[in-house]
Parts: sequence; C-alpha cells; structure tokens
Amino acid sequence: MIFYPMTGVGTVGLLLGIYFFMDSFAGFSLAFSMKPTKGWFLWFVNAFFSMLIGVLFIVGWPFSSIYLIGLLVGFSLFFDGISLLVTGSIFKKMTK
Repeated sequence: MIFYPMTGVGTVGLLLGIYFFMDSFAGFSLAFSMKPTKGWFLWFVNAFFSMLIGVLFIVGWPFSSIYLIGLLVGFSLFFDGISLLVTGSIFKKMTK
C-alpha cells in the first residue's frame, strides 16, 4: 500500500465488491425467510441495493475504486441501519 497505492486501492475495491455480493445473497435469503412477516420487503430492497453496489464495484474496477470505496460503503451502511431500525421496531410491536 505504501509503495503502490493504486494497486492497494484496486484490491480493496475488489474485496468490497465481493463483500457486497455476499451481503446481497445473505440479504435475499433473510428476506425470503421472513416473507410472511411484516418488513420482509425492506430487507429485499436492502439486498437489491447491495447487489447493485457490488455490480458497480465490479464493472468499473479498478478505476472506480478510488471514489466508490467511501461513497458506496456509506450508502450501504445507511440502508443496513434503516433496515435494522425498521425490523427492530416491527419485532418490538409484535412482542407487546
């Protein structure tokens, strides 16, 4: 990373692309396992956005890794947080 920073950024971009694909597959399986309950569609949308982000990483790799690392990781964390908050409030209402 010190001597060849562009190679390091490209490697991190490729690893994040693989991570987003794995996150989307896990999100799809979670959404379909929750399907009869309320809030499953939000997990499906979250998985779709993770798949889209993974595709964006892989299509533009390695040149797009410079700006996509910070931008899209932030978007993914935002959508994951919203999904967790909504699902938590739904389950909290179900237990009362």
